[in-house]
Amino acid sequence: MYDKMVTAPRMISWYDDIDGDFDKSNWPKELIAIKERVENEIHINFNAVLLNLYRDGKDGVSWHSDKTQSENKDMNIASVTFGETRMFRLRHKLLKHVPQLEIPLHHGTFLLMAGKTNSFWEHQVPKTARDVLPRINLTFRQVGNIKRKI
Repeated sequence: MYDKMVTAPRMISWYDDIDGDFDKSNWPKELIAIKERVENEIHINFNAVLLNLYRDGKDGVSWHSDKTQSENKDMNIASVTFGETRMFRLRHKLLKHVPQLEIPLHHGTFLLMAGKTNSFWEHQVPKTARDVLPRINLTFRQVGNIKRKI
């Protein structure tokens, strides 16, 4: 973060296949099933996923826009949530008068950040003092050179 190495305030794992031919044997079958369901719903291919485990209210992620090594600066990010409901907040980077958005991400919620969302908006999952149970969030991404489904 800001060109410094920091410890993430949550547990994370990463799977990708940026070499081109998607090899299902490198991913857990449960992730493949979720990935395929997301792709079939929105007709967009993904070749990477970031898994986040928010263990309790002390885990979160501060304001940011996702940055990846992608030729598509306006990449699509498909988010699927399992477990405890947590608040997802969005704020515009330039238009400070635009009110922040708050979206409660319940168990099973699907959220798509598409088009210019990542270019013009920042998002966060704030920490909370409430006693909350764990939450798993999967964010499917398009990294490297990936073709879109039509």
